[in-house]
Parts: sequence; C-alpha cells; structure tokens
Amino acid sequence: MKGGGAARVMSYIGNHVSTQSPAVILTLDQADSFYNLNNNVRVIHLNEMGDSNSVLEAIKSNKKRIKRIRKKILEFNPKSVLSFGTETNVLVLMALHGAGIPVYVSDRNDPFQKNENLYWRLLRKFYYPKAELIICQTKRSDGFIHSNIKGAKTRIIGNPVQIGEWNIEEKKKEILFVGRFQYAKGFDRIPLILKDLDLKDWTVNVLGPSDDMEKIKSDCEQLLPNTQINFLGQVSNVESYYRSASIFVLPSRSEGFPNALLEAMSWGCVPVVFEVGGTQDLIQHGVNGFVVRQGRFSEMTNQIGFLQKEDSVRNRMAQACIVKVKEFEMKHICEQWSQLLNLK
Repeated sequence: MKGGGAARVMSYIGNHVSTQSPAVILTLDQADSFYNLNNNVRVIHLNEMGDSNSVLEAIKSNKKRIKRIRKKILEFNPKSVLSFGTETNVLVLMALHGAGIPVYVSDRNDPFQKNENLYWRLLRKFYYPKAELIICQTKRSDGFIHSNIKGAKTRIIGNPVQIGEWNIEEKKKEILFVGRFQYAKGFDRIPLILKDLDLKDWTVNVLGPSDDMEKIKSDCEQLLPNTQINFLGQVSNVESYYRSASIFVLPSRSEGFPNALLEAMSWGCVPVVFEVGGTQDLIQHGVNGFVVRQGRFSEMTNQIGFLQKEDSVRNRMAQACIVKVKEFEMKHICEQWSQLLNLK
C-alpha cells in the first residue's frame, strides 16, 4: 500500500466499505499504507513481491502466490473480491477459479500504453472473461477491453475525489507538478516545458517520491538558473499545495485515470496536460483546461504562458473544474462501488 493512485483509491473504497461490512485489504508487498485507513479495515501483507531471474522461476513464484492468495481469501469467506492491477487481477482470478466467489477486477493503467509481455496478455485474454465484471476507469480503457477481450463484461467507474474548500483569493502565482519520478510520468520533460516561460514572479513546486530526481534538478538549474523550482519529494499535506497553486501541469507519457489531475481540479488548479489516458474524460479543451498532443512542448508552454497572463480566464476555468469533478465526488463514486460489490 505504498503511495500512488491505485493505493489511494483502494484506501477510499476500503474505508467506505468498512462502514457497511467487514473489509480486508490483501497486498502482495509488505509496505505499510501511506494513506489513512479506518480501524475497521484490516490489512494483510503476503510479502510475495519480487523479481524472477528466469521464466521457470517466474512460473514457480506465481504458482506460490496463487496458492497463498486462495488460502488467505478463503479464510475470510468474503461476499465478493475486488482486485486492482493487471497482473494481480490475473493471479486472483486463477486463485479463485471454482471457489464460487464473485471477483471484480480493474486495470489501473492505460492499456494502449502499458508494455505488457506476451505471457500476461495471453493470461488476461483467457481469465478476464471469467471475472464477474471488469471495472474500467475511462471510456478509452472500456473500448480497449471490448476490442481485445472476447466475452468481457465491463462497467466504467471513475476515481473518487474529496472536493476541497478553497477560494480564488487563496490562489498564488504557483505552477504545480505532482507524481512519481518515473519515465511514464514524464517528469524528465519538466525543463523542456518550463525553459521558455517567464517565471520571474512565479514559483514552481514539484511533488512526488523519487530516488532519481538529481538529473532533473540539474537540468532545471542549467536551463532555468534564476527560477524558483522546489523539488519537495513525497509530502503528506499535498492539499495545501493544491490550495495555493493556480496551474497544474501533467507531463505524462502514460496514465490510466490520473488521480493527481482529478485532485488538482478539485482544488481549482487549472490543468495543462499532454493527451493521455483519461485526461479527456476530465478536461474539455479551452473550458476547464488545455489538452496538448503528446510531445508538443512549445504548445504546452504557450498554454501555460497564456494562463499566467490571463487572470480572468484562469479564474473562470478554475470554477469550471469544480463543476466537472462533482461527477467524481467521493460519496457518489464509493456508493457505486458498494452497490457493485453487493454491499447494499
């Protein structure tokens, strides 16, 4: 349960479900939850993560995982099981085959972008139709599943968000990036996006866990020597940064349904994003943000620069963000999950 979009959503669902029925979160790792969980949510770590050095070793490891998953789940005799993540979904479906327990699965990445190996693609094609339902985060993902997996039964449920209380007067001249320092998240693109902006009166905050941010910091220092760019790592009070930021930038190469984008919009941060994953499920270009085609750095820079200069447009778009994210309000989305899992 490390920090991240999938873990955050699972914690939200677990907390909501635990008010109606006992809730158990089973993880394959041993990391403590980064997010707050109710006392009624029990977390069990199987500690079965790890890389394999050969195909044979991988098969043996996965057989062991499948046996442990089945044994542990059957101990609780649950009404239903919800699984997140392609590989985990396949393992859970294999583990509970013939057990008579409804299994709901959800991919959490953009299926068009994720580089899965042939082994997992074939297993997904075979096992996903056995799921009670496949939960897609976006229309794009739903279309992919129906085009590639015969007999798949799907439903679209976006991610939940807690809409913050804020006002325009709290907004400062701040540009915000939030995410992991991974290739898919595109943080290495930050210097290229910022280098031609007038940032004299602006502050740039970059939030997210990383063991490898020094290269990006060095590039920013070389290209933007007199700019205030704060690399703050993973923070527990991310809401305070959303509250004061005026512009949110998503430089990702790959996304499922970007939680950071949804959260930023809920705090009135106007987004400028590369076209990826579920961004177009959230943003109407020119109304509540800007969507830029992948790799068009000058266009992204221009859109950010436009928002910097046009206070009235930025404020209007901030209000439009709130109108959109109300569709994904926490209570509304979590109720959909409760009904789906037959807890109502």
